[in-house]
Amino acid sequence: MKNKKLVTIVLVLSMILLNVMPTFAYTNVQELHFGEKIQVGDYKIELVVDTEKYSKMMFTNILTGEKEYLEEYNENGKTKYIATSPRGKHVISIENDFISIKDDNTNCIQYLYNKTIENGGPINIILSNGWTEWEYQETSYDSTGQLVSDISYLVGIIAAIFDLPKTDNIVVDTANYILSKYISVVYITRVRYMRFSEDTTSCFQEKYVTTIYENSNYTGEIKSNTIIYTYCF
Repeated sequence: MKNKKLVTIVLVLSMILLNVMPTFAYTNVQELHFGEKIQVGDYKIELVVDTEKYSKMMFTNILTGEKEYLEEYNENGKTKYIATSPRGKHVISIENDFISIKDDNTNCIQYLYNKTIENGGPINIILSNGWTEWEYQETSYDSTGQLVSDISYLVGIIAAIFDLPKTDNIVVDTANYILSKYISVVYITRVRYMRFSEDTTSCFQEKYVTTIYENSNYTGEIKSNTIIYTYCF
């Protein structure tokens, strides 16, 4: 029987690097909507196209006037970002268990581990007895390799890693922080937990805590995000 899956973002933990405060202010909005404009660091950001299968963000550097774009394509449950700046184009694809990052200038492709879930639609789950305690399963470790100093590219990468909308302020602020601190590589941990329904054997949940760090020994936390996936069959 095909699993039905409900993806619920239940918690976003925001931690800044230990004893270091960022030089920019966080946005006040939770998520950027079509036609809205916000300023983050040295960039004005606008969602200029927003449809079911295609959307486009524009980034304008307020100091130089330079523009960058991040396009998102959604089809058959797969997401692809195209980040374009005067320095080149990068294609970020989320498919199966990996995020692929292709540099169109060099045709080089980098892969990051990713946990993707096929969303079977919303499910109403009423549990009188709740869930068991979370049980730790595993921790995966990864790194991005050399990052490109483009805000459009970084927003696409962070959205893919955190499995959040590219317009979410967590994504935009994290990308701007990495850019403003000239961080060339980030390091990623993804911790997986499981728990089960107390009412039925047909429902369980997985929790993924994804954290981005500045240092290769996985210290200097930049940002963390937690997502819970619910499965019922």
